[in-house]
Amino acid sequence: FRNSPFVHGRAAGLASRLAKSPSPADRLRQAYRLVLGREPASAELDQALTFVESSRVRLGSDAAALASYCRVLMASNEFVYLN
Repeated sequence: FRNSPFVHGRAAGLASRLAKSPSPADRLRQAYRLVLGREPASAELDQALTFVESSRVRLGSDAAALASYCRVLMASNEFVYLN
């Protein structure tokens, strides 16, 4: 599921949409709102910022790093399962 071309395409599209936000924190807050329907907790936002920054260094691209985090959100139990 997570590595399917479909999921990669949706994550890239979401990352492109998020790129319009002015700051990395704003992008990640918007990602949480769109994917999970809520604001991230402070600790979640800190972890997300750390993940995206380390991914940016590793992948060499802001867009790829953000798309990678979008895939993380889409693979979360909170996204996959209904309560």
